[in-house]
Amino acid sequence: MQFYDLTITQAYVNSNGSLQLSGDAAAFGMSCPLPVYCLGAAFLVYQDDLRTDGLGDGVFTSVSGTAPNRLFNIEWRTSYFDRPGTANFELRFYENQPSFEMIYGASTENGASAGSGVQQVASAGACNATTFSCHTPTLTNGLKVTYQPYPCEGTPPPTPTPNSNTDSDAVHRQMWTNATASPYAASTPIAIQRDKSSCT
Repeated sequence: MQFYDLTITQAYVNSNGSLQLSGDAAAFGMSCPLPVYCLGAAFLVYQDDLRTDGLGDGVFTSVSGTAPNRLFNIEWRTSYFDRPGTANFELRFYENQPSFEMIYGASTENGASAGSGVQQVASAGACNATTFSCHTPTLTNGLKVTYQPYPCEGTPPPTPTPNSNTDSDAVHRQMWTNATASPYAASTPIAIQRDKSSCT
């Protein structure tokens, strides 16, 4: 997989809602706007203080379709740490396509204490991170956020327009046609160990 200028062959799944590509920090918060430097190159799907050791919780993966049009899903079923509630969300990759999606299911706080975005953070600059949501209740059930990479040269594209699905912004958001999670193939939970250290 190609991500910014990195070729990715492995990743670290964190119970706190991130998929890290160049590090394995156990951060459980998010500074605004991105980047959070200690996380390195990362997808921050629902970056919050979460746990995956409750009944029905876990991180699950599935692959659907056939080559060269396969779809790889990583789904988090989580509980908030030290407060009531749950959050369900997913990161979705398409084979041979540079765009990817973050999809949100039911959550108690809708992202009010979470952050969402993507970052490369090899160096500071306008092109190396995109913040979609930060500590606002915008990560609602049925929301799909599509990230479309653009060349990291010159002027970045305009600020995303909410509920737009026809522009060519770096990020645009659109509502799913239904408010339920997509069907998942049989999936295997990934064991996650929680570390309370933070780098934010």
